[in-house]
Amino acid sequence: MTGWTGESLRRAALQALGPVGDALARDALSRGEIDIAPGVARWEASAGRVEGHRVTLRVDSTCLERIRHQPSVYDALCAAFAAAVATRPGESLFELELHSVTGGMTETPYRGRRP
Repeated sequence: MTGWTGESLRRAALQALGPVGDALARDALSRGEIDIAPGVARWEASAGRVEGHRVTLRVDSTCLERIRHQPSVYDALCAAFAAAVATRPGESLFELELHSVTGGMTETPYRGRRP
């Protein structure tokens, strides 16, 4: 099972984003609250068993609104988290959820609000 913490995943995702990554994605990663739900999905891949983790990023409502209007930022966040999680064998990002720090709604730029 995973040994990720919010802070260790933040550092790894920022490193994966790189120095020229999207500025809004960097800001969201730097200031947001990160939670990991490990092993929410499992599957067999060609290299063996994989555990998929759900990552939740909580940001302020202004940042969330900006991300909702720029789907490429959500893509950059997914790529950064996926690259970070995949540094550990047998682990993968299953899902990235965005939440407002003040609200209880799940946000994605493609689906809009979900309860």
